[in-house]
Amino acid sequence: MHKDTAPPTASFTNSLDNYTISLTDTSTNETAFPSNAVTVNWGDGKSTRVNAGATLSHTYANAGKYKISFTVKGAGGRMSSKKITVTVPQRFSIIVNLDPAFSDDKAVKFILKNNGVTKAKGRGTASKTFSRLKPGTYQIQISKSGYTFDGDAVTEGDQNPVTVTVGPDQTVIFTHRP
Repeated sequence: MHKDTAPPTASFTNSLDNYTISLTDTSTNETAFPSNAVTVNWGDGKSTRVNAGATLSHTYANAGKYKISFTVKGAGGRMSSKKITVTVPQRFSIIVNLDPAFSDDKAVKFILKNNGVTKAKGRGTASKTFSRLKPGTYQIQISKSGYTFDGDAVTEGDQNPVTVTVGPDQTVIFTHRP
């Protein structure tokens, strides 16, 4: 078996998007790496083994701080490790409920915006859930040809879109007039 003259150097690049972290191995070694040279312990009880140079991703089930341990093994058996802590931020949901009369109606359009940027849109029925949102202020607009929707029956005039400040799960109830 070939022996390395120096241990490998563990290194990687990473990015976190929502609950998913992506890592690309950029480790170096004086000789070729063996198969499955890279082991990543994700900090949530799960681990992954891949070949050197691989790009891999992992999705966390919950928000929190996770200590990731990244280890690379050289051809001669010498190892190098690198550790980082990632914080997966809490995400929230907005639940939009409509009158049950829309329960089979796919023509209802939903648009969710944050600071004027569309974050989600689609068609729905009597209920639409927007999940894994960052805390902040969102605008929810609902439309269907021939109907006027009002998300705030207390305030005079139609409130559509409705502005919602997201914290713990929010429920928005829209009323409608044909």
